Amino acid sequence: MEYDYEPFIGEAEQTLDSANRVIIPASFRDNLKNQFYLCRGINEPCIWILPEIMFKSLLAKTRSKIPLTKTGHQRWKALITSTAAKKNLDSQNRLSVPQALLQYAGISDKVKIVGNDERAEIWALDRWNEVAAMDFMDLSAEIDQEYDIMGYTEE
Repeated sequence: MEYDYEPFIGEAEQTLDSANRVIIPASFRDNLKNQFYLCRGINEPCIWILPEIMFKSLLAKTRSKIPLTKTGHQRWKALITSTAAKKNLDSQNRLSVPQALLQYAGISDKVKIVGNDERAEIWALDRWNEVAAMDFMDLSAEIDQEYDIMGYTEE
């Protein structure tokens, strides 16, 4: 299924205020004009920011793929949905982040907000710095070998 959206790109370092709010960078706001969702990062200890259509697509996929009889898998799904939150930005373009998601991501003060195509991610700054220190070139070669993405232009 294809979606019409502007990809989330770029990054910004921000500080969580005493009310657990963080300013969302201007470059991400167009995708978040209406309601959007926060949820646990599925594959990494971060918080995903998903436009409504993307969050609903994620839920539809899990609903269609994970049988009700797979108790452990249903619990995994519940860990995502039970801590998810429907959100809007306030008048000062701040996002209020639920405590449960902050704990999951290990966030206490400084964060890095990064674009990742269909979603933005909020990371504890120290964790993001570890991710950013990976060997990009080695990983690029591994990914290209597995997915053949270097020839990304249409023919």
